[in-house]
Amino acid sequence: MKNLAMLIGLCLLAASPLRATGTGADQDQNKKEHFQEMKKNILKYLDARIAILQKSRECLSAAADHEAAKKCHEQEQSDMKALQGSKKTERLQEIENQQKELEAKKQEILKEGSK
Repeated sequence: MKNLAMLIGLCLLAASPLRATGTGADQDQNKKEHFQEMKKNILKYLDARIAILQKSRECLSAAADHEAAKKCHEQEQSDMKALQGSKKTERLQEIENQQKELEAKKQEILKEGSK
């Protein structure tokens, strides 16, 4: 649950006013597009978590003893950590791309201002 809250928080941060440019209608359209993108990403993340949990459930159902059940749990934890790591990597890449876009806009504004 804490991870989901963190994911939603990161997505809301990405929807900050820095991303919105242009007229009011353009901003509304950008917000709608961003919401759809955010929603798609959250659903993709939830589907991946569900798949890990289903795999863990199947493993535990087939476990014959405590040691086998322990291995199922360890595998689940490992898979969840890998998923979280990939999500963080994706988010960092998105932030880097946003920074590049903002820097390009800044350079464009500075260039126009010097004319």
